[in-house]
This record gives sequence, C-alpha cells and structure tokens, in this order.
Amino acid sequence: PAEAVTGRHRLVAAYLVEEVLSALDPDTATFLTESATLDRFSADELDGLLGRTDSAAMIEAITRSGNIFLISLDAQGVWYRYHQLFGELLRAHLRDREPERFRQLAARAADRLAQAGDIDGALVQALAAGDHARAAALVGIDAVRLGFDGRAGVLARRLSLLDEQTFTDYPDAAIARAWLGVMTGNAELIQRSLLTAAAADSGQQLADGTPSVEVAAALIGSLLGVGGVSEVIRHAETVCGAGDHLVNPWWGAATTMKGAALSMLGDSGPARVALESALPVIEDLPGFQAAALAHLAALDLGNGDLSAAVARTDTARSIVDARDLSDMVPMVVVYAVDALVRGRCGDVAGARSAVRATERLLDRLGDLSARTALMAHVLVAATAVEVDDTELCERHLSEAQRAHRREPDAVAMGLWLDRIRTLSVARSARGARPSLTTAELRLLPHLATHLSLQRIADELVIGRETVKSQAKSIYRKLDVSSRAAAVAEAERLGLLSGIARAAARTAATSETPRSTPR
Repeated sequence: PAEAVTGRHRLVAAYLVEEVLSALDPDTATFLTESATLDRFSADELDGLLGRTDSAAMIEAITRSGNIFLISLDAQGVWYRYHQLFGELLRAHLRDREPERFRQLAARAADRLAQAGDIDGALVQALAAGDHARAAALVGIDAVRLGFDGRAGVLARRLSLLDEQTFTDYPDAAIARAWLGVMTGNAELIQRSLLTAAAADSGQQLADGTPSVEVAAALIGSLLGVGGVSEVIRHAETVCGAGDHLVNPWWGAATTMKGAALSMLGDSGPARVALESALPVIEDLPGFQAAALAHLAALDLGNGDLSAAVARTDTARSIVDARDLSDMVPMVVVYAVDALVRGRCGDVAGARSAVRATERLLDRLGDLSARTALMAHVLVAATAVEVDDTELCERHLSEAQRAHRREPDAVAMGLWLDRIRTLSVARSARGARPSLTTAELRLLPHLATHLSLQRIADELVIGRETVKSQAKSIYRKLDVSSRAAAVAEAERLGLLSGIARAAARTAATSETPRSTPR
C-alpha cells in the first residue's frame, strides 16, 4: 500500500537524518536542527531567530560540504529552505530531544513572522509552540477585514487549524468564527460562536482592536438585525459609543449599518448623513463601502435622482467585482439595488442578471435577517415592474410581505411595498410599459420642472436639438402630445418617483398643453 511505502521512506529518511547529524560537530548539528524551525530563511533571519551572528558562515559551510538537502531559492544565495521531508524530520528531531527549545524558537518565530505581516506563517508557528492564545489572536486580528474584502476563504482556512478547545477558551477565535458565519449566512454558527465568546469573555480588548466582546457582538448584531430595525440601531450605537473612527476600528462599519436602518424607518435625511459620514473611513472595508453606496443609491432613487443612483451603483458593483465579493451574503443589497437601477435605465438584460445574483444570495440568507430579506425582495419586485415580469414581481411581493411581517418597524419598506403592489396591478391592467432609452430616462425628470429645453440642455450638457428630439420620442412612446401630459403619464406609470413626482405635479398644473416640445 502507498501508506506503507511512504512509511518506509520516512523511516529511511529519518535514519539518514540521524546519520547526517551524527557526522557533524555539535554546533553544526544544532544549527541544522534549529534553522529548520523556519520553512524558508536567510542568514539575517536566522541570526535574529537563533541569537547567532554566524548564520551566513554556517550556511556557506553547509553548502560547500555538498549537503543536498539545503536548497537555494534565488540566484543571489540569500534565501534558502530544506528539502521538505528533511526539514520536517529536523524539526521532529528538535521537538523530541529538546521540546522546550523547540517551543521557544517556534514562539519567537511566530512573533517575528507576525511583525513581518506573515499571519499564516505566524499562526503555524504559534500552534507548533502550543500557544493557543497567540493562535486565537492571530486568527482574530484580520477576521472582519478578510470577510469584507473578499478573502473569507483565508479566514475559513485559518479557523480550520484551531481545535474546539481554542474556540472555547479564547474570545478572539470564537468571534472570528462568528464572522465567518456572517459571511456564509450560517445562523447556527453565528449563535454558537457568540455564546462561546461571551462565556470566555474576560473583559479584555480583542486582537483586532475591538474594545470588547460586547462591542464585537453588537457589530455582528447590527448586520443581522435579529430583533428588528430598532435593534440594529441600538447595536450600532453600542459600537459607535466605544469611540470615533480614530480609536474604534468599527465606527464606520457600525455607522453604515445605522444609516441603512434609518433609511428603512423612513428617516432619509439622518440616514444619508450617517452613510456619507461613514464612507471616508471604510475604504479598508470594501464590503461595507459597497453596502453604504448601495443604500445611498436607494435613497437617490427615492429622491428621483437616477443619475446619482447610477454613479453609486456602478461604484458599488465595481468594488464587489474587483474584490470578488459576489458570494458574500451581505452583498445582496448591492445586487438588488443595481437590479432596480438597471431596470430604471432600460437595461433589461443587466437588470435580470443582477436579479439572478440577488436571488442566489437570498437563498443563502434564508431566515437569518428579515431586514435584509425585506429590502432585497422589495427591490427585486420593483425591478420586476420595470422589466414587465409579472410572475417575478408576484413572487417577490409575496416574500417581501412575509419578511415585512417579521420586520414591521421598517415603515419605508412597507410603503414602498404597497406602492409596488399598486403599480403592479396598474401595469397588469395596462399591459407592457413603453421602453424608454437611458438618455430619455435621464431627460424625463427634467421635463417635470419649469426649465426650458435650452436650460435642460445646459443642465445635461447636450444640444437643444438633442433634447427636443428625445422629448418628442418620449411623447410618442407615452402616446401623449404635450410636456405636461408626458409628465402625468410618466408619473402614473411609475417612471417618476419621490422629488421627481412632486416636480411632475407642479409641471402638470403649470404647463399649458402643447403639441410639440418648446
């Protein structure tokens, strides 16, 4: 069997190692075994680790001796490693014969590698040294950032190296595992990990700078919103209460969650202030940055500012795509808002693609967060109205209603839900809606103002004749003959919303009907 062959090879190799070491003087033999602590090394690295000053000379002497197990990694002869099996056996030799020295060197290597930014290497060394507290801290130090910059797989791999007792004993490890649950939508893992962290809490700051386990749990709670929108705000304020962004690494993330919750309550002004204040301090948390932009885009849509919404969703999608965040459950809001924006712009194919991405993440979200599910289902239902897909609309209206029963405080979402239902009924009775181009959709809100075509052309930085041509096209598609009638029909069809609807009503009462654009 292969195992037997491998076992025999290891026995032969172990014998060869013993033969090699026994033929060397004690100092060289010690250097060989201790230098194998590192997977790769330079003379300077070994001097620092081993407390020597002659590592360069020792490496040169070993190389001259014809030792085939020492492998140079560069043409300059700066970096080296041992043959993998030979290195493993050298480490085993040191661990078996001098266990205290082995642990000392491994602990020292963990510190040096961590300082150099090699967290994975440091974690392996900390585990080799039996320092589980250090290992837990190393896993926890980057857990949130790994999850929100597209490297959840790295976090999962690091967590897999820890035993269950480490999670039980050290909050850093348990909180890191809870964050993996957030990324993957695993409610059971989140709950179990948070309970474990609370039980092990000694009141100390966590390795990533989080002031306490309570603050870490509150940040996770602000994302999930298990107790409703009001609980999201309470959790976010707990995090923000631990200090501003200068002393609290998660102030921006919590402020993002607070802004999102405020928008769902209908407090759009404070919501926008919160989201915009968070953006400058979450550039190192791309997932939160993309979410903040998506929520701002949703507010822009509510204000009838399609151009601003397009700009924000384009940036949010660019972040998600560049950082490979597409499988991260919290990014469902980015895809959902993007779907509606594309639908409003007449990009039916793009809208449907974003809907598919939203539905994929909604499936993974399950019942974890009613707040998130409600917003995503409402946005997809609104998108379905834009692309004239009755079946899609009805399906997501039903799911949104179910989520709203679990999240009754989300007043703004409830109002949006009612409006979509009304529009859906009207659309079904009317038949397919006219398809306006992106340029025509951009012009439409301006027709709902008192501005002349020349002024509108100046605002949009296009020619007056272009505006006139687009306006005529809008009239034809809406089957009307005047600007006021176009505005009224666009409002009835849901092509204008928020501030744009108010402007449309003003235009409809102040404009006199005309057969051609003025």
